[in-house]
Amino acid sequence: MREPLELLGLSDAGDRARIEAALDDVALAPEHLGRYPHQLSGGQRQRVCIARALLSEPELLICDEIVSALDATVQMQVIAMLKTLQAKRGFAMMFVGHDIEIVRWVSDRIAVMHRGRIVEQGPAAAIVEAPSEPYTQRLMAAMPRGQAMASLAAMPGDTGWRGRAEEAIS
Repeated sequence: MREPLELLGLSDAGDRARIEAALDDVALAPEHLGRYPHQLSGGQRQRVCIARALLSEPELLICDEIVSALDATVQMQVIAMLKTLQAKRGFAMMFVGHDIEIVRWVSDRIAVMHRGRIVEQGPAAAIVEAPSEPYTQRLMAAMPRGQAMASLAAMPGDTGWRGRAEEAIS
């Protein structure tokens, strides 16, 4: 847990107290410091990652698929914790995900990307309930509510990922 502080030149005699406070912020006890990753649940591992990220007091926290490997109950716990921490600490959060229900719950605004470009952005409710771009409309139509998300590859039209990497970086 100390590594982010060391990398940013913020390490000092108060590290232990800051680390324990960060663990407390994510609902983990100081005893978790002595555990190896395989001794933690998936949700606990995510909480450790969040605590490490917050040690540097970022203005922006980028959450890339942060809950995708967790079960639904733990997903909601982690997201509720993130929203509480965001309100408490005042950081902005960029939440990247494929589960539209979670993205909508977390986000004030949504940006939809296709082929490496933003094709539509706006208030979360507007994007989900009344998308204006054809790609966003197809994306929303393909996502069942209250279930696992439909695969982008299964959507009608050419939405597969093959060949997109070269185009996105050119």
